[in-house]
Amino acid sequence: MKLKNFYNKISKKNKIYYAEEIGRMNSDEFRAHEPAINYQLNNLGIPREKDLLNSAEVYQMRAQNSKGKGFNTYYTADYDENIPTKLINANVSYKEKLNKHGMTNWEEVQDKLYTDVSSLAKDSIAHANLANARHDFECAKKDKNAFIVNKRTDLGSTELNNWMDKVGIPKNSRGVIYNHISNASTKLANSRTINDYIKKNEEKLRNGNIETDLIDFKLNKDLDAFLGIQHATLYKPHIDKDGYFNAYVNDYYDFDYRKRNLNPANILNNWGAGMQDKKKLENYFNIYYIHKKLNDR
Repeated sequence: MKLKNFYNKISKKNKIYYAEEIGRMNSDEFRAHEPAINYQLNNLGIPREKDLLNSAEVYQMRAQNSKGKGFNTYYTADYDENIPTKLINANVSYKEKLNKHGMTNWEEVQDKLYTDVSSLAKDSIAHANLANARHDFECAKKDKNAFIVNKRTDLGSTELNNWMDKVGIPKNSRGVIYNHISNASTKLANSRTINDYIKKNEEKLRNGNIETDLIDFKLNKDLDAFLGIQHATLYKPHIDKDGYFNAYVNDYYDFDYRKRNLNPANILNNWGAGMQDKKKLENYFNIYYIHKKLNDR
């Protein structure tokens, strides 16, 4: 991934979007930046922040946020050797006393709460993703339509691996692949978000004009996919000659700290960020294959 001298022709800026930044965007922010993000995805890829931190081809910029409070960090592709590239680690430092399970008491309360609540809907995407991250692919091992990959390079497809490089999936990541008849893939295929995407892009999909795309599952449309995935990447979405919509939906299961407030989604998210820092949640990828017969249009 060559970062130096990248220029986004949509945003008309040299700003580089990174995976954690996109994950923090709300629906309105994502929609506003989506054309520029798609351009970067297809021409550069989506790096992770650690790749930018360690790169000599970018530097950090700080700008006051839109509310006039605090600063947002972003990266540009213009390199100047006189500008320091290393950022101070902004992650929360946990100083609370840890219990015998290696968590704070509040984290353990949340762990039990989220596990109990999600287990009420055991066939949900959100439950499976959390249980797999928390308990060594607990759900995937019981799902005959899910296949565990011990490391990304075991996929055996150079094309697929090159795509995953672009979207910033670490090569040593484990992951789960769901076939098209799996519960998870079927749910996504029937989601409002996927159906709206097909309707909006039908001509391009029939002509095979889309190589990759980003998709955003929203709270008010698809609650389960929002809780379990939220932002994902589509690989080779198209409608074949037999009238089937085909696509690979890829998501990297990880959490990035958000500004703490009373938003329940942020509380859950920041619990996840703390747990993954303590190696209590595994970061891994999910690939859902969709093969959906469309009604005559």
